[in-house]
Amino acid sequence: MTVEFRRIVDHFANEAEAVVRDEDSIRRSSMEIELLNGVDEEGGQMLHRFFGEPVKSSGSPAEADVINNPVVKQLGGVYVDQTVYIRRGEDKECFYAALWPWHIRPGIVTLHLGVHDGMQNRDMKRMLSDCLEENPKQVRESA
Repeated sequence: MTVEFRRIVDHFANEAEAVVRDEDSIRRSSMEIELLNGVDEEGGQMLHRFFGEPVKSSGSPAEADVINNPVVKQLGGVYVDQTVYIRRGEDKECFYAALWPWHIRPGIVTLHLGVHDGMQNRDMKRMLSDCLEENPKQVRESA
């Protein structure tokens, strides 16, 4: 399952109109990718194939079970216009993707990708570091 998730990370990190933030600058996620032209069709299909239906779709308010989900809490909550995907792994980990559209610059979406619990933090950092080394363009350094 980690290999499938890595393909999603690679796809979005390689997108021509994406800015990948250095994992040291991330507060709430394992990786954030700013998609300057939103989610492309192939990326949307990859998310759907891996995660299935979102636990919270854009345009609908979050149910109590979503609001209280540890992944959503780690992300700092969820608004009506945001989308959250969560998939439980073989162990206790939860893979997640969250799409946060920008209000000040419509069309830009921040994609949060990560693993909550189960996977050792060092393992996730190693996977993301490998991805950043393979895709060095447009990496934003910590401020």
